[in-house]
Amino acid sequence: MQTALKYGQKALHLEPNDKVILYNIAMIEQKSAELLFAVPVAKRKLAELKRVIAQANHAQKCVILYVSCLWFSNLCLDFSTL
Repeated sequence: MQTALKYGQKALHLEPNDKVILYNIAMIEQKSAELLFAVPVAKRKLAELKRVIAQANHAQKCVILYVSCLWFSNLCLDFSTL
């Protein structure tokens, strides 16, 4: 998961305005948290929990940004041709 996240972050660095990349990063971060919470409690490490919680918070912000961009882009559609 960390490798996928690094590739996503590199892609976002190359295309900082690409909302699809941002969404994909959010999904990677969310899945990382899901995978860690599937691990038995006794095998989890505090550092890993802190990392995935921070990533999940970031993922939530990314999804909100992605959805708001979609919503606002729909408001800007040109209906004059209808």
